[in-house]
Amino acid sequence: MTEELDLIRQGIIIGKIIILAVLAMRIKDVAIKRGMREKKKKIHIVFFNACINILITIVAIIAVAAQFPMFAAVGRTILAGSGLFFLMVSLLLQQSVENLVGGLQISLSKPYDIGDRIQVNMAGMPVITGYVRDINLRSTTIEEAMTSTSVIVPNATMNRGIIKNSYHEQGKCISNPIDVNIDIEADVDLAIDIIKNLIRENELFVDIRTDDEKVDGLDEVQVYIRDIANGVVSLRAYVSTKCIEDNFIAGSDIRKQILKKFKEDKIKVS
Repeated sequence: MTEELDLIRQGIIIGKIIILAVLAMRIKDVAIKRGMREKKKKIHIVFFNACINILITIVAIIAVAAQFPMFAAVGRTILAGSGLFFLMVSLLLQQSVENLVGGLQISLSKPYDIGDRIQVNMAGMPVITGYVRDINLRSTTIEEAMTSTSVIVPNATMNRGIIKNSYHEQGKCISNPIDVNIDIEADVDLAIDIIKNLIRENELFVDIRTDDEKVDGLDEVQVYIRDIANGVVSLRAYVSTKCIEDNFIAGSDIRKQILKKFKEDKIKVS
């Protein structure tokens, strides 16, 4: 009878532990969702969410195991030789610990966030360019920009790499050049005016002039003569947009319009 009561008592305690663990997970999920809605920088929330999940699970398992005398005895044995035990674990899980530390450093320094477009460079060479989709205790998931393939990169590798982030500075526009080569006999002033007008009229174009530059009358679009060589005049203009995706679209559309307008005005492209 006493053994049966002990088993019932153990079952009740284990049930309470499981219920508390589930409640802790639910409360954590509500807090995480609220934080994801309110904060612009989400990567540290996603990372610590993974940490808390692991922590709650480990605590629940230990608490359940402690209800059984055989596991309690094993726990005391491990505790007695804790120095050697943790040394062995650290050696076996060296890479996992390195990735965990890398993930922690990334979440604290925030070199990139969920949804950011980044380029990862190793040894001075670009390795991958894409969008950050997730981060956990071990790795960062990046969706390649060209193929939409998900690439899993260990956090330790991300922490060692050089990260180029197109979205890092909030509110900063993206500017990329448009280069056009025309025949040296062509009307350069007309070509420059056409390029300026087409960039200015594009719906994705953003005026990045400061207030002082506007007062001074600086043109919102600048076109430069980059080079003159071999009978060719090289022109360069910069297109500014809110994000890099808009820049690709605007750049393609403007180049198409330039070709069309140059043909109408008999400006030869070299």
